[in-house]
Amino acid sequence: MTVDARAAARRPIHWAVGGALVVATALVPSAESAAAEQKSEVSLRYTCPFPSGPEEVDVVVSAVLPTSARTGEEIRPAEVAVEVTLPPTALARFAGLDAATLSAVARLTVRNTVGDTSADASWQDLTAPPADLPTPGEGDSQDPGALTLTATGDVPTVAFGSPGRATLAPGALALALTSLTESGEPTTPPGLDVACTPAPGQEPELAAIAIRGDQDPTAPAPSPDFRDLPRLIALMTGAEKHAPAAHSTLDALWVLYDRVLRVTPDSVDDPGRDRFLLSKGHGPMAYYAVLAARGFFDKALLPGFGSYDSPLGHHPDRLLVPGAEIGSGSLGHGLPLAVGTVLGLRAQGLTDPRVWVLIGDAELDEGSNHEAIAHAGPAGLEQLHTLVIDNASATHGWPGGIASRFASAGWDAVTVDGRDHEALHQAFTTSHPGKPLAVVARVEPKN
Repeated sequence: MTVDARAAARRPIHWAVGGALVVATALVPSAESAAAEQKSEVSLRYTCPFPSGPEEVDVVVSAVLPTSARTGEEIRPAEVAVEVTLPPTALARFAGLDAATLSAVARLTVRNTVGDTSADASWQDLTAPPADLPTPGEGDSQDPGALTLTATGDVPTVAFGSPGRATLAPGALALALTSLTESGEPTTPPGLDVACTPAPGQEPELAAIAIRGDQDPTAPAPSPDFRDLPRLIALMTGAEKHAPAAHSTLDALWVLYDRVLRVTPDSVDDPGRDRFLLSKGHGPMAYYAVLAARGFFDKALLPGFGSYDSPLGHHPDRLLVPGAEIGSGSLGHGLPLAVGTVLGLRAQGLTDPRVWVLIGDAELDEGSNHEAIAHAGPAGLEQLHTLVIDNASATHGWPGGIASRFASAGWDAVTVDGRDHEALHQAFTTSHPGKPLAVVARVEPKN
């Protein structure tokens, strides 16, 4: 996020400390968080005193926030917007002033809470540009004659000092309304200040963030280390014949879970999470190592891999392995299941979660995958992402390479070095509007 340093310098620094919660209202750039993000939104009704009398005003507050953070880590809400819909009766005052446009500066009080401790932050100087005042019967399609103003801007960071479920909840809203004539001159009087309060009986929570505790709240949380994954894989024995299959996926899995997928151990049941489906389920040791490194389950389970009473089987079982979305191992099923998952999310109105499926190049010998590829492209399944690990084990191959198979069916497709983390990340995050994405990750041929 870009911050205007001059604007930041004009704003005073305040600290509100309440127990283990610290709220900073200074616009100081914070360190980038590696946590997955969530687009949060809450619709509320406010009561606002206008010259016409108390008016009910609909307000939608939205922001992008991380799903989790460390204790003491600064969190900056991004893409903040406060959308205010003023009813026709509230606008009558401005029509009487021969006003042509109306703009607003909003100040929203947001209560930040973790455990039993709360503190208020002020999201101030959120600005809505001038909008034309509607004539009676025009304006907002849901409420003819109404006017919607959307105020945006930078807001303060917040840091939570104790672990737990932290919440952000909008409270009081102040609006500074400015009206201008057709010629751009201020009306007389030039504006109106309105102090609005939330109507009672509403659930005001904007977002919840899982705060992870550290031994020292001021110290950076230890992050999983890619270099430790071979050691974790070595703890799992008994499926050595599938070791090449496991190691071929290691780099791509790590980049996905470390930098791309919006799913954490705390959000595995969240309907808004990203879904990862491992179709290449034989030799899942790399998958288990990454899940353990990311905290989905205890690393102590790894040495029991494949044993009678272990949840970590030679093929993943979604009912036993925390974080696993499907049971897999029989090749050719993951991509069709991913297509169905996207269609199911669409049917529920969930268009934000992304679905990733990892398949091996030999799975493209299966007809079920070709049916899924042929359907997903024309259907425009933009939420669908297919990662193909190409270790040259396919029987038939495809003229022009694997990526051309997907591209010919209307997908966006890219081929990268499956050991180059930056190339993988760039491919995983490439824009592909209206189309599914296929990333072919080439690794050394299977021995």
